[in-house]
Amino acid sequence: MKVIERICRERGVGLFRVGSDVTWHRQTFNLEGQSFQLRGITGEYEINLPLLGEHQLENAATAVAVAEVLV
Repeated sequence: MKVIERICRERGVGLFRVGSDVTWHRQTFNLEGQSFQLRGITGEYEINLPLLGEHQLENAATAVAVAEVLV
């Protein structure tokens, strides 16, 4: 990660970190999926995800962050 941080600084580009710049809080979960509140780079979202596991929340947060940066 240090190398990526250095290269971003050298090139003057932003680096967003899922878990610190993009955060989430799981609200509910059951066998049908989970819902969570996501604070992205440019907005906040209530998301229902038909997948289970904490790693799925991180994957969804990463996807939202990428979409926010590209739009």
